[in-house]
Amino acid sequence: MARVKKTEQAMPVDELDGMLTRLKLTAIRDQLDTLLDQASRADMTLREALQLLCAAEVARKDERRIQMGGPVRISVCKAH
Repeated sequence: MARVKKTEQAMPVDELDGMLTRLKLTAIRDQLDTLLDQASRADMTLREALQLLCAAEVARKDERRIQMGGPVRISVCKAH
């Protein structure tokens, strides 16, 4: 599904996808539309939306570590 930017000066979607790939944030890249829609429906702040995106990335990386038989890091998120 192609993403549509609402502002004229927004970054092209392909460029954003490329940056997410370069940073190895593939879970965010692959789920971006869904995650942003979820954040919007929940009326999240930018910080909360960023936390949602990061949580998705951490979950994907943990899932891959489990599949490869590696250790999984457990982190505790503190509410601010």
